[in-house]
Amino acid sequence: MQFPLVVLHLWGLFCCFSRVLSPCRAMPIVVTILSCLMMFLLSTCEESLPPRNPPQDYLEATLTASSSAVEVRDSAVTGLGGALVVSLRNIYVEVLQDSEFARVDVDVWMRDMPEQRVHVVATRRELTNSGLISRGLLTLRPNETAVFLRQWSHRTGQGRWFWEFVPLTLKQPPVGPPYLESDTVHLVAEGQAQLFKGRAPERLARISFSTFYRIYE
Repeated sequence: MQFPLVVLHLWGLFCCFSRVLSPCRAMPIVVTILSCLMMFLLSTCEESLPPRNPPQDYLEATLTASSSAVEVRDSAVTGLGGALVVSLRNIYVEVLQDSEFARVDVDVWMRDMPEQRVHVVATRRELTNSGLISRGLLTLRPNETAVFLRQWSHRTGQGRWFWEFVPLTLKQPPVGPPYLESDTVHLVAEGQAQLFKGRAPERLARISFSTFYRIYE
């Protein structure tokens, strides 16, 4: 309803009341009606915005592992063969920023002997893009990914090498020293990962992967 039309209607209403009541008594009634009408018109013009809810699923978490040979020299793992890779990608439309709490927990065990297992932990030291953290805050832009790269002990929680549970074959290459090569070791892994303090960790779905070992004396 246009404002001039409202005025005309109210004037007509005032005239009707004036015929029945005195102008002094009619005016307060018309003013009350006008106030109620204006409040109604203002309320219909205001559009309420939907409440802004924080994102529920804002990170896409994946766990993978390198399937290349794990080299063991002087009883220590060298290189990145068999390393674990954890990726957390921002799938939200806005920048994510909060107090940093970068941590990954992964359980690894033998597929055919699940009692032979180990717990692996990665922290901010294993972040390949540590520049995401500044002054205690971790910032992740839309579609940006935080990546943990973690080489681990390849020993069980009791300290035994995983290659101790499969046959070994002596190899003599044309060039270089001889070494022992294990049969394929089939492993399973799952866990959880976290980037922000006070936020629930993301589940890392179970994966199966295989590797083999080259042991140099």
